[in-house]
Amino acid sequence: MEPSPLTQQARPEKFQQKIVELYDVLFKDEDDEQELSEGYWREFFLLKPDKATLQQILNDLSPDDLLQLQEQTRELFTRAVGCIKAGSAPADGNALDTVTAFLAAVLPKKYTNPSSDIITVLAGLDQVDAIFTEFVTALDVTIKSGRNLDIRQKAIQATLSVTSGAYQTSLLSYFTHRDLFPSLMKYIQDSDTSSRAFEPFTLLGLLANYNKFESQNPYRMRLDDFVNEGIIQKIIRSVGSTTVTAREKYVEIQDDLPEGWSISSTLNMFGLGGMVAGGARPTTPAIDPELAKELFAKLPGSEAAVLLATYDFAHANKLFCFNFVSLTPEKGVEAPISSYLSFTSYLLQHAYSSQRTTLYSHLNLLTIRLFIEDQILYTLLDNTVNLIALSLSAGEAFLPNPAAYDDLFYKLVEMGEILVKFRDNYDLGKRSTNSIGTLINVSTHYNEMLTDGASGRKGKLLTSAQVQGVIKQGYETLSIQAKDGLDSWEKYREADEKVFLKKMARAVVGDVKQLIS
Repeated sequence: MEPSPLTQQARPEKFQQKIVELYDVLFKDEDDEQELSEGYWREFFLLKPDKATLQQILNDLSPDDLLQLQEQTRELFTRAVGCIKAGSAPADGNALDTVTAFLAAVLPKKYTNPSSDIITVLAGLDQVDAIFTEFVTALDVTIKSGRNLDIRQKAIQATLSVTSGAYQTSLLSYFTHRDLFPSLMKYIQDSDTSSRAFEPFTLLGLLANYNKFESQNPYRMRLDDFVNEGIIQKIIRSVGSTTVTAREKYVEIQDDLPEGWSISSTLNMFGLGGMVAGGARPTTPAIDPELAKELFAKLPGSEAAVLLATYDFAHANKLFCFNFVSLTPEKGVEAPISSYLSFTSYLLQHAYSSQRTTLYSHLNLLTIRLFIEDQILYTLLDNTVNLIALSLSAGEAFLPNPAAYDDLFYKLVEMGEILVKFRDNYDLGKRSTNSIGTLINVSTHYNEMLTDGASGRKGKLLTSAQVQGVIKQGYETLSIQAKDGLDSWEKYREADEKVFLKKMARAVVGDVKQLIS
């Protein structure tokens, strides 16, 4: 029997993906350079990219190495732009993933001359205008009318990659010449879940802050004029769910949420928890204080980048402010304003832990200030307080019975200190249209009467019936006057926070880079 002409080759110790082999061919030493065929590039974009490996290869290259490999990097970028523009599956999706990973690794490197060196790596000075205009146009078209939501989301991620990586360069001017705002809003409108609004809204925050103090920014103007409440509410719900996620990371380190009342918790207080099946609820294990301090210093997570866009929308658009504070929560979900305020409290509690946390704390306080300064919300505060003042002076005419009228005064007496804090926290004392002073005067009047009544009884506490009696006696000596007129306050001016907001934008750029990588 003749021996077979086929020979068995040894099995490789480690199998390598075909796309990784293509990466190795592309970025091999320049001495071995040879022109890559059309077949190579066709196969390159038909194969699913390995983003982690591509980024690792590029991360291992220095800025000078990339400049030496400029022919390869330019062709990669140009070919990818062509695939994105063509919009043929699966090459367009693979090209978007490749560009996202490529730019995330190439753009942040410390070049000697950032703008010119990056242009050299991506396109060359003579071709950059044509190629980048084509790139931004292709992204815009894909975000607006890509064949499905997933491919449109990939285009947004690619835009985030170039925006965060080239934020300090002139390349971002291409995104101000080509307005992406309508496409981003169309994507949010078409999205099937509010969570999909996170990335386009975060991107909008970066674009709206680019050179906003040096030149007119088209995205800021778009935010001013936007009135589509359906999209606004999707964005707000996305911000709400993001702040819940960010807050949970703090709770995982140290669970400080109060435990709700239950029979088991009550019995546990008296050492009788064993009487209830299941015993006490499991609690988060205590962490070493030093370790907890280190973990807290790493928070908030990179998802906090969305807070910059939240600030910008609140600053530009009062309809956004109104919807943010009044949006009805979905069933089983915390109201966005509640989760936002709760998360802000965690930021403030840990603001000392890092410069980044301090910046986000400051940013959220500015946003809350914008909410409060909204004329609609101020009117709501005034109307609520003035309605109570009206009830004090004329409540007998419309309250159901005398007991309800007496009970209104009783509640005001109970809330004496809270009313003072409410006035001070919201600066209501400076607003002539607000009758908070009337409520506080009524509370003070009765507290003085009750104090005198208690002292006359030699330290014995008054019963509720006796308190009601004092309230009725006080009607004779009580004078109720509500305020009228207008006043003014020192309205927020963004220019006063110019230095801070520039620092904030740089911090958000860093977080977006983390999100993309």
